[in-house]
Amino acid sequence: MKVALHRTAAVLLFTASAYGQSQSYYHSDFPPEEFRARWEKVSTQIGKEAAAILQGAPQVSGFIMPRQDNNFYFLSGVETPHS
Repeated sequence: MKVALHRTAAVLLFTASAYGQSQSYYHSDFPPEEFRARWEKVSTQIGKEAAAILQGAPQVSGFIMPRQDNNFYFLSGVETPHS
């Protein structure tokens, strides 16, 4: 009985960890090519001698999901805080 309980716990733990690793930090509604095209457009507009620096939204306290700035999100698709 104890062995079966340990095996079940191990399977559940392995499944949960495998699922957690499969989550993407990037938005999945748009393909990566879309964001690359957006970055290339910005790059050509600002020129080769300039750099675009955008800061993502900070982590908020509590259980509120942070929302990225529209410009940052439009160019990167990243939803992770402090990106």
